[in-house]
Amino acid sequence: MGKIPCYVCKKLGSHYYTIDDYWHSPHTPEGITEYDRVCHECYHEVKKEILQYKKEHKEENKRLKKEEEKDKEFQEAEVKGKWKKSATIEYKDEYCTILHRMINNKVQFIKAFSDITKQGYRLIVQDEGGSVNIGIINAGMDSYYYFQKIEYITLRDND
Repeated sequence: MGKIPCYVCKKLGSHYYTIDDYWHSPHTPEGITEYDRVCHECYHEVKKEILQYKKEHKEENKRLKKEEEKDKEFQEAEVKGKWKKSATIEYKDEYCTILHRMINNKVQFIKAFSDITKQGYRLIVQDEGGSVNIGIINAGMDSYYYFQKIEYITLRDND
């Protein structure tokens, strides 16, 4: 392989690193692509800068991570608060609804199905629980029906 120039210092050499080693760092040379190469000296200089940057921003990163975890916990708590296990309408918010059809709730299921359809939800997917053979007959297991509010359904373009 011939000598190629370093993207940063333009020196010719044969021992190079790819930018993948520090891609998307604030110290990544502007305009560099994955096809460009960086010499040993420039790579290690940038690596020092990256390590220094990480050290300086370690506390800020910890704080941001804690905030993200709190947001996630809040979102999980919000969903869990709306979740009603073993109910016909197991979950409902302004975007989606999950109906649970159990063996002995056919009337409640049909009523709930009708109500949420009137409210503008559309069936997206159905998850059949299967069936169990209990001697002479097959008994249907629980199944789940996932609905989405019609205004949040996107249609694919026919390209």
